[in-house]
Amino acid sequence: MKREFGCILLFLLLLFTACDGERSREMSALLDRADSLNRAYVPMTGGLDSLLRDAADYYDRHGSANEQMRAHYLLGCAYRDMGEAPAALQSYQDAVDRADTTSTDCDIKRLMSVYGQMATLFNMQNLPTDEIETINMRGKLALKMKDTMQYIRNTEMLARSYYLLDDTTKAIETLQKAKDLYTRYGYTQEAVSTNALLISFCINRGQLSEAGKIMHEFETKSGLFDENGNIARGREIYYSFKGNYYIAQHQLDSAEHYMRILLKYEPFRGNAYRGLMHIYRYKENVDSTNYYSSLFEKEIDKRNNSVRTEAVHRLSSLYKYQRFQRITAEETLALTQTRAQRNSYAFLLIIVLLLFLWGIWMYRDVRNQRKKELSELHESHEQLTKARSELVLLQQHEQDYRSLIAEKKEEIALLESKLNTRKSSETLLKGSDIYEHFHSLANTGRTPSNEDWETLLSLMQDLMPGFYEFMATHKHEMNTAEYYICLLTRIYVTPKAIGTMLGTSAPYISKVRREMTKRFFKEGEKPSDFDKQICEII
Repeated sequence: MKREFGCILLFLLLLFTACDGERSREMSALLDRADSLNRAYVPMTGGLDSLLRDAADYYDRHGSANEQMRAHYLLGCAYRDMGEAPAALQSYQDAVDRADTTSTDCDIKRLMSVYGQMATLFNMQNLPTDEIETINMRGKLALKMKDTMQYIRNTEMLARSYYLLDDTTKAIETLQKAKDLYTRYGYTQEAVSTNALLISFCINRGQLSEAGKIMHEFETKSGLFDENGNIARGREIYYSFKGNYYIAQHQLDSAEHYMRILLKYEPFRGNAYRGLMHIYRYKENVDSTNYYSSLFEKEIDKRNNSVRTEAVHRLSSLYKYQRFQRITAEETLALTQTRAQRNSYAFLLIIVLLLFLWGIWMYRDVRNQRKKELSELHESHEQLTKARSELVLLQQHEQDYRSLIAEKKEEIALLESKLNTRKSSETLLKGSDIYEHFHSLANTGRTPSNEDWETLLSLMQDLMPGFYEFMATHKHEMNTAEYYICLLTRIYVTPKAIGTMLGTSAPYISKVRREMTKRFFKEGEKPSDFDKQICEII
């Protein structure tokens, strides 16, 4: 029965493990797919965010710190691709909160990516203070990984944030620090490429000679220009710097040349219109000045409208995010209640199953005990029947076998008395309060008191004088534990319960029963032989 019980428990455990294993593989495949899309710069839209929310919830309950960070990072990337900046920032912050930087296996590289994405979003949201804090955290991780290049690039990124804060001095100091670090570690071109922003600062301060030197170094050593003198894509703002330099030098034709090049690039047309307006103002060309002034104003209005639109979009995104948080909280609460209810049902089912198995085991134990008692009674009946048959046979030869008849009558009377005595003694014993009390103690594992032992012995003296005499005769041959084991065995307490009541182990009880079998009965070698012999004594 115990084996069957263990098999059922093992089956339930394997069933739960299999279900969780399938869910784990499903979530891992989802994160791998999202990771691939993110690395390939493919927007994660089309409802992928809801799947990634489920993955984040799953790993929050079952995953390691690295798995939790990865899930929330990819969820943030999905929100980023959807244009939901507040939700993206919250997911990135959740990823940071779940990273265990004290662990030796912490995924520092991914954590740096999280901070990088946060810095970009803070820049887009025009939040330079938050951007600086995030960039500094990313720089500390770069130092921890001993990634020199990432640390220097981090330093260079800080200049952009200080520029947005209108802290020109700090921006210049940071750029100079980045340039010195690039130079120290042999990154010559990267060091020169930091000069672009310094050129603008020098022009604005009227340091034209210094600006000219930096421009020459930038154009000849940065590696950003092709053979025709065109700068690399994405850095076209340099034409504005160079045009402003020539305006300050009053070389208006050269300035106009670079401003017209800048007109080709839509993001910088406002800078080009403003430059051309200043050029024609210096040339005293009123019509052209008014023309480019009008274009510049329109560009400013367009940019302001764009800023307002972006602000409205950010406000809308924030509203949707707050609404999403509220809905998510409600869904999470409902899901938690459903899970709790489902777990309660499962727990109740398991309890019922265990009680059912325990009931079967108890039923079999009681049935075996009854079977044993019936077998003993049947054996006594067989002996009685045999003796009666022999008596009938002897009565047919009464004259010759009077003495034998008398002996058989006496044997029959003795067996009848023994059978009746055994029946009545066993019945009275099992129906007694002290018998019920001792079995109650056995079921709860409590130890009997001295008064309990004395009451039991007194009952044995009345109901089973033969057993009482056996105990008195051999008391000096037994220690206290052996004495109690005999008593408890006689009232059918199981060996396991005896061990619990006497504060010892079941193997020790088995050993004692085996030794007393050899000592007192001279036959049998198993502990069960001792039980049989003891329970035969009335």
